[in-house]
Amino acid sequence: MDLSSLTAADFKRILKLLERKDALLAEIAEIEAALSGFNLAASKPSKASKPGRKPGKRGNRGKLKDSILAVLQDSGKGGITVKEIAAKVNRPPANIHTWVFNTGKKLKQVKKVGEAKWAWVE
Repeated sequence: MDLSSLTAADFKRILKLLERKDALLAEIAEIEAALSGFNLAASKPSKASKPGRKPGKRGNRGKLKDSILAVLQDSGKGGITVKEIAAKVNRPPANIHTWVFNTGKKLKQVKKVGEAKWAWVE
């Protein structure tokens, strides 16, 4: 919206809205001050209480690792690229790249065998 196109009535309406907003913010501050006197430790939701989350359930941990290692073992000594691994495990190449350079290189059997190629070496 262009400021030059605003009328005096628009400015009055904006002023009223800003005044109302300030009053509401002041009221919220008063309410928060009154609540702080109660020392409510549970005022913030815990991780387990967030919607869509199941307490104690972290999903299929290690599934990506197992999938990548299976592909690497099947690839042979010639190796396979990150892009090819991603296509076979149906995951984004960035996920595979991150896994190889952070977790994969910690494994003795996972070795870089060429330019952008990784293999399972026993």
